[in-house]
Amino acid sequence: MWFEYIYNLGRRFTFFPKVTQIDEKLGLIQFPYTSSEILSGVVLLLAVFGSLGTVLLIFVLPSLPLVGWSIIFYTFVIGFASYAYATGVQLHPENA
Repeated sequence: MWFEYIYNLGRRFTFFPKVTQIDEKLGLIQFPYTSSEILSGVVLLLAVFGSLGTVLLIFVLPSLPLVGWSIIFYTFVIGFASYAYATGVQLHPENA
């Protein structure tokens, strides 16, 4: 699962502070990662692959811009999906 790799990357290089509201939800469902690990992993993913896509777009393959734009697009899709997967916990009103 790609999300597991992103979260482990955030666990290794944690630089975001914890968000208590998200950590409370993650604690209720016993999610093994904290909000700072999730956010750090997503930002690192966006920075690395977004930079790679930009370099491909501008310098390496300027005649094929679709390759660079595709990498940038899928980076954002995977990054935001991994954030939404972890933090999109909806609690029932009786459990809130």
